[in-house]
Amino acid sequence: MESEMANFPQPSLLSGLPAIYIATCGSRGLIEFVDKQEPVLDVEATKADKQNFEFRKAKALSTICLSIDENLKSIVYNINSPADAFQEMENVFEPRSKARIGALRTKFLNILFLPSDTMSSYIGKISLAAKDIENAGKVIPDDEIAYQMLANLPRSYDNIVIQLYQLDDKNFTSLNVQKSLLAEYDRVIVREKSEARPKKPAVFSIESDVSRKKNSTKEFKERRKCFFVELLVILKKNAGN
Repeated sequence: MESEMANFPQPSLLSGLPAIYIATCGSRGLIEFVDKQEPVLDVEATKADKQNFEFRKAKALSTICLSIDENLKSIVYNINSPADAFQEMENVFEPRSKARIGALRTKFLNILFLPSDTMSSYIGKISLAAKDIENAGKVIPDDEIAYQMLANLPRSYDNIVIQLYQLDDKNFTSLNVQKSLLAEYDRVIVREKSEARPKKPAVFSIESDVSRKKNSTKEFKERRKCFFVELLVILKKNAGN
């Protein structure tokens, strides 16, 4: 245990992580998984060794997650490595500075709606960036978050953006903007799928129109032929009389 603690980051470097420090140290054999150089399993390891390794790695991550406050758990939700989770927590609790806040604000203001994004993932990126700034010591007003949600959307959302800008101050909230954008996203997806379908009916209508014209011309010629035959018969009869 003493040798493990010797290799563990010193308390002065943890900057506000005593709970994680104590909990992780209390789990014998897990210290190596929170080091910046996470251990790598030997290529010749047996199946049992691999299972044990993965079990201890998962236990290290769960230990970190269980050691932090509930309002901070979202920071490590999508992290699968205990070392990365620990590093992320160190970043959150590092000394608060204007430089860090400035960097986080730049990141917040430059979030784009990428082609691979859904509306949920886009809003999630903005919310997480706002939370990072708050954890660094600077709270972003709710209406600023709402403005950022509308800032970098594709042109297909221009109408809903204009409508949301017309809301009064009381209703212009990040929650209301979020709800409207999610609903609009569903409509945009349906519209784009509809527009992407081949317009076969239009082609068929043109072909049908051409076919109708051909049939109409043929029918006219047949009727005209019958008319002349009947006329000829009548003229012969009259000539005989």
